[in-house]
Amino acid sequence: MNIFPNKPEDLKLLDSVTIFITIANYILAASGIIAIIVIVVSGIKIMLSAGSDDQVASAKNSIKWAILGLIVIILATTIVNWAIFVIKK
Repeated sequence: MNIFPNKPEDLKLLDSVTIFITIANYILAASGIIAIIVIVVSGIKIMLSAGSDDQVASAKNSIKWAILGLIVIILATTIVNWAIFVIKK
């Protein structure tokens, strides 16, 4: 199946769905990578905070939201994969 058809009439619904799914998967993967980077950077902030309660609290808050974001990303990936299964059935 060619994602980029040569002629407009060659574009079918399934090809459009494939393009959407591919883009969604790239966005979800990039979001997951960004969330992991935020967790790592926040961990480094905690180590370098030198006991400053404000910086530790800020970094912990960032980690909390990044983990919540990862949970949302995992759920979104599950929904996209379920949609793929239903559409291709």
